[in-house]
Amino acid sequence: MERETLLDFVAPCSLVCYTCTGFQQGVVAQCAQALHRHLDGFGALRGRGMDAEARREWDRYFADFRGTLDFLGAASCPGYRKGALQGCCIPGCPVPACAGERGVDFCGECPDFPCEKAGSFFAAQGEGLRQAWEQGGSRIRKIGAAAYFVEKREVSHYLHCKE
Repeated sequence: MERETLLDFVAPCSLVCYTCTGFQQGVVAQCAQALHRHLDGFGALRGRGMDAEARREWDRYFADFRGTLDFLGAASCPGYRKGALQGCCIPGCPVPACAGERGVDFCGECPDFPCEKAGSFFAAQGEGLRQAWEQGGSRIRKIGAAAYFVEKREVSHYLHCKE
């Protein structure tokens, strides 16, 4: 994978933008758009032969489902490094400025990783996020960012929220 694409897909903090529901180039948006296309006409086919009440219920259910696919498929974030919040999806995050000052692409590449400043910030967002940051940075340090992306590209972006 080209370094530029890798930088688009993995944030400096090690969160994988590629798996985020907001990332316009991400797997969630791509899959939602594809599923929406592939289900075109399915609602009508599935509803055939149902009585009127069952058909109304099915139509409501399927319309809600299609609405969810529309929402997920309309992701608009260009990615951490191109985002509107100075490259960060969490307001106040110290990582964008710190990575720039230190000349690193990922926290795990910094000789001072894990640092107290970022660790405290992520812990304040939730212990799961702090752990995700520390584990991700450690893996990037150990195996490199490209191999880390391969490990994480099929893993939910939101596992740290399950605290």
